[in-house]
Amino acid sequence: MLNTNHPAVALVLLVGLTIIALVPLVSWVTLGNGRDKKANLWFLGMLFYVLNVALFAFQFTLPAWLAFGVANTGSLVMMVLMTESLRQEISNERAQWEWISIFVGAWFCIYLILIHEGFRGSWGILFMGVTMVLMQLKIIFLLLKVKVIYKSRSCLILILAFALSIFTNLIRGASGLFQHMFIDLLEFSAVSNFFFISILISSILVNFGYWGFVLEKVQISKNQEAENARKQELSSLAFKEYSEELQELVKQRDQMLMLVSKFSAASSLAVFNTAIIHELSQPIQSLSLCLEGLELNIQQANWNEASTQTDNAKQLTQKMGATLHSLRSLIQTQKTDLEILDISKVLGQLMPIMQAECKRNGIELAFSKSNEEVYIKANKVLLERIVMNLVANSMEAFKAMEHPLTEKFIHVKSALVQESVKPTWQLIVEDNATGFTEDILKTITDPFVTTKLTGLGVGLSFANLILRLWEGHMQASNRSTEDGGGALVSLQIPQA
Repeated sequence: MLNTNHPAVALVLLVGLTIIALVPLVSWVTLGNGRDKKANLWFLGMLFYVLNVALFAFQFTLPAWLAFGVANTGSLVMMVLMTESLRQEISNERAQWEWISIFVGAWFCIYLILIHEGFRGSWGILFMGVTMVLMQLKIIFLLLKVKVIYKSRSCLILILAFALSIFTNLIRGASGLFQHMFIDLLEFSAVSNFFFISILISSILVNFGYWGFVLEKVQISKNQEAENARKQELSSLAFKEYSEELQELVKQRDQMLMLVSKFSAASSLAVFNTAIIHELSQPIQSLSLCLEGLELNIQQANWNEASTQTDNAKQLTQKMGATLHSLRSLIQTQKTDLEILDISKVLGQLMPIMQAECKRNGIELAFSKSNEEVYIKANKVLLERIVMNLVANSMEAFKAMEHPLTEKFIHVKSALVQESVKPTWQLIVEDNATGFTEDILKTITDPFVTTKLTGLGVGLSFANLILRLWEGHMQASNRSTEDGGGALVSLQIPQA
């Protein structure tokens, strides 16, 4: 079968061929779950190379087109699959399998023609050698790029293996140009033995080099996951500490007694103390839920959801920080940080948030505004809180109804009206819930008056206090029965 002049030589050759066949298989099996699509492409290429070696070993019992044409085409397919595997490490573009198939098919046909015409040992070996060298040069070029991306030392082993293979292909391909210089790998001369050993070493280096590269990728992935988990854990701890600080701030509200002299009556101080609780209780509860969900997602390694909840928690803490800043400024100076606000922009940012919340509760929130440009002098954070509290009150009124309505709506109207001699911005929030009782209407802007079972009774009184600082005011009433009943709250602030 091997046409050797001594059984020991045949044994050495069979050992070499066995190594070439078993090393890729062992590498593929030991990688286990570390194999991805790109690794499978690479080892599929090695399978074609093993096919090449098997056909080559039986060349004396097989026709030339099969022993050399199909076998050496297997080597070409190996190079093509290895090239595509490395390309996918660099780029996400779709593989051009149609053109690759045409290239391999055309090469196979040309090589068969050369074999058929008797040029296998001359032009055939040169044609194959040049093709292999060009493919291997491209592989080395891709390996250099992959090495930079992954900082892989195993890529150096692969580059060495393909450089050695290029050397042997160049010499063997060039031998086809000279008569009687063709190197037959099975003639067992010193030169053929050198080439056989070079091929064996290259095969071993290629397999173990890529095996090491895949292990390096797996380790990089694990390190990245561990780093992300550590960052998420640190973020979670930071938010928990911040939440605890905010809660501690609420618990220490008794220190605000020193500000009694800054307000016209003792009830004003109670309003401001309770207002802090009122304005921060909801965000703190939401933040606590975010952190609990974040902790659960970290434990389950659900990084996408954990990242989303981290962003939500950041937004909540920023909102609380802005609210605290505005309240602190108000309490210390009895004045808010005022700025000229474009009402269209302020409401344009708020409406989608409130409409989404209403939709979740089965309530239709309609918004209408006049065409005039309206600018007022106010504090953006506090104004947003006032508007959101008015809509939240309407939503709570629907929840408290004994007989829920099939059609629930809240209408928010923004317009510029003429009040006395100065243009005034007016915002109306109305709903078709139960409305206010007569007793509540008389004292609705007083502190600690509420229609909610668990309310603090500071929402409207605090809003009215803020509006007075902005030279505005608030009014509450009920819609007429002809309109379907319900509550109507309007606020007016002079145009800047």
